Amino acid sequence: MIETSVCDTKPFGRDYLSQAASAVKISQRFHELRLCAEIALAAKGSHAVCVFVNDRTDRECLQSLAAFELKLIALRSAGCNNVDLEAAQSLGSSVVRVPAHSTPVAAIHCRCVSERLRRTAEPGCRCVV
Repeated sequence: MIETSVCDTKPFGRDYLSQAASAVKISQRFHELRLCAEIALAAKGSHAVCVFVNDRTDRECLQSLAAFELKLIALRSAGCNNVDLEAAQSLGSSVVRVPAHSTPVAAIHCRCVSERLRRTAEPGCRCVV
Protein backbone atom coordinates (compact mmCIF):
# COMPACT_ATOMS: atom_id res chain seq x y z
CA MET A 1 0.00 0.00 0.00
CA ILE A 2 1.22 3.47 -0.90
CA GLU A 3 1.17 5.85 2.05
CA THR A 4 0.67 9.48 1.03
CA SER A 5 0.64 12.53 3.26
CA VAL A 6 -1.73 15.12 1.85
CA CYS A 7 -1.04 18.57 3.26
CA ASP A 8 -3.16 21.72 3.45
CA THR A 9 -6.46 19.92 2.88
CA LYS A 10 -9.97 21.00 3.64
CA PRO A 11 -13.00 18.69 3.95
CA PHE A 12 -14.31 19.44 0.44
CA GLY A 13 -10.96 18.48 -1.11
CA ARG A 14 -10.67 15.32 0.93
CA ASP A 15 -13.83 13.91 -0.63
CA TYR A 16 -12.39 14.09 -4.15
CA LEU A 17 -8.99 12.78 -3.09
CA SER A 18 -10.55 9.90 -1.16
CA GLN A 19 -12.71 8.93 -4.15
CA ALA A 20 -9.67 8.82 -6.43
CA ALA A 21 -7.63 6.80 -3.93
CA SER A 22 -10.39 4.29 -3.23
CA ALA A 23 -9.94 2.65 -6.64
CA VAL A 24 -6.28 1.77 -5.95
CA LYS A 25 -4.26 0.80 -2.92
CA ILE A 26 -3.47 4.25 -1.59
CA SER A 27 -3.59 5.17 2.05
CA GLN A 28 -3.87 8.89 2.66
CA ARG A 29 -3.14 10.87 5.77
CA PHE A 30 -4.77 14.28 5.58
CA HIS A 31 -3.19 17.26 7.30
CA GLU A 32 -4.85 20.66 7.59
CA LEU A 33 -1.51 22.27 8.31
CA ARG A 34 0.58 23.68 5.50
CA LEU A 35 3.80 21.80 4.86
CA CYS A 36 7.06 23.48 5.84
CA ALA A 37 10.32 22.30 7.40
CA GLU A 38 8.88 22.55 10.91
CA ILE A 39 6.00 20.18 10.12
CA ALA A 40 7.77 17.80 7.73
CA LEU A 41 7.82 15.20 10.52
CA ALA A 42 4.09 14.68 9.86
CA ALA A 43 5.07 13.03 6.56
CA LYS A 44 7.36 10.48 8.19
CA GLY A 45 6.49 6.97 7.02
CA SER A 46 4.93 8.19 3.77
CA HIS A 47 6.10 7.25 0.29
CA ALA A 48 4.86 10.53 -1.18
CA VAL A 49 3.64 13.93 -0.11
CA CYS A 50 0.89 15.81 -1.90
CA VAL A 51 1.13 19.59 -1.50
CA PHE A 52 -0.86 22.65 -2.51
CA VAL A 53 0.08 26.24 -3.40
CA ASN A 54 0.50 27.47 0.18
CA ASP A 55 2.82 24.66 1.26
CA ARG A 56 6.46 25.75 1.49
CA THR A 57 8.72 23.07 0.07
CA ASP A 58 12.03 24.87 0.23
CA ARG A 59 15.46 23.24 0.58
CA GLU A 60 15.14 22.85 4.36
CA CYS A 61 11.75 21.14 4.06
CA LEU A 62 12.95 18.89 1.21
CA GLN A 63 15.99 17.86 3.26
CA SER A 64 13.69 16.83 6.10
CA LEU A 65 11.51 14.83 3.70
CA ALA A 66 14.57 13.20 2.13
CA ALA A 67 15.74 12.13 5.59
CA PHE A 68 12.51 10.08 5.77
CA GLU A 69 13.33 8.59 2.34
CA LEU A 70 10.32 10.30 0.82
CA LYS A 71 11.08 10.70 -2.89
CA LEU A 72 7.93 12.08 -4.52
CA ILE A 73 6.36 15.51 -4.18
CA ALA A 74 3.03 15.70 -6.01
CA LEU A 75 1.55 19.16 -6.40
CA ARG A 76 -2.20 19.71 -6.51
CA SER A 77 -1.63 22.80 -8.61
CA ALA A 78 -0.39 23.74 -12.06
CA GLY A 79 2.47 25.91 -10.84
CA CYS A 80 5.56 24.83 -8.96
CA ASN A 81 6.86 28.17 -7.69
CA ASN A 82 6.53 26.97 -4.07
CA VAL A 83 9.02 24.11 -4.63
CA ASP A 84 12.79 24.46 -4.72
CA LEU A 85 13.24 22.36 -7.87
CA GLU A 86 17.05 22.49 -7.77
CA ALA A 87 17.08 21.22 -4.19
CA ALA A 88 14.58 18.48 -5.05
CA GLN A 89 16.73 17.31 -7.94
CA SER A 90 19.93 17.34 -5.87
CA LEU A 91 18.18 15.29 -3.16
CA GLY A 92 16.85 12.74 -5.67
CA SER A 93 13.19 13.73 -5.24
CA SER A 94 10.75 13.77 -8.12
CA VAL A 95 8.29 16.64 -8.44
CA VAL A 96 5.09 16.26 -10.45
CA ARG A 97 2.26 18.69 -11.03
CA VAL A 98 -1.12 18.85 -12.72
CA PRO A 99 -1.26 20.49 -16.14
CA ALA A 100 -4.47 22.38 -15.24
CA HIS A 101 -6.07 22.83 -11.84
CA SER A 102 -9.41 21.76 -10.52
CA THR A 103 -10.07 19.61 -7.46
CA PRO A 104 -11.26 16.56 -9.48
CA VAL A 105 -8.29 16.85 -11.87
CA ALA A 106 -5.90 17.06 -8.93
CA ALA A 107 -7.46 13.96 -7.34
CA ILE A 108 -7.10 12.00 -10.57
CA HIS A 109 -3.52 13.21 -10.89
CA CYS A 110 -2.67 12.00 -7.37
CA ARG A 111 -4.19 8.63 -8.20
CA CYS A 112 -2.16 8.32 -11.40
CA VAL A 113 1.05 9.28 -9.63
CA SER A 114 0.40 6.67 -6.96
CA GLU A 115 -0.32 4.06 -9.62
CA ARG A 116 3.00 4.87 -11.25
CA LEU A 117 4.68 4.43 -7.87
CA ARG A 118 3.10 0.97 -7.66
CA ARG A 119 3.88 0.45 -11.38
CA THR A 120 0.27 -0.53 -12.08
CA ALA A 121 -0.61 2.18 -14.57
CA GLU A 122 -0.58 1.20 -18.20
CA PRO A 123 2.71 2.08 -19.95
CA GLY A 124 0.95 4.60 -22.19
CA CYS A 125 -0.69 6.38 -19.24
CA ARG A 126 -0.60 10.13 -19.81
CA CYS A 127 -1.72 11.01 -16.29
CA VAL A 128 1.61 12.48 -15.22
CA VAL A 129 2.86 15.49 -17.18
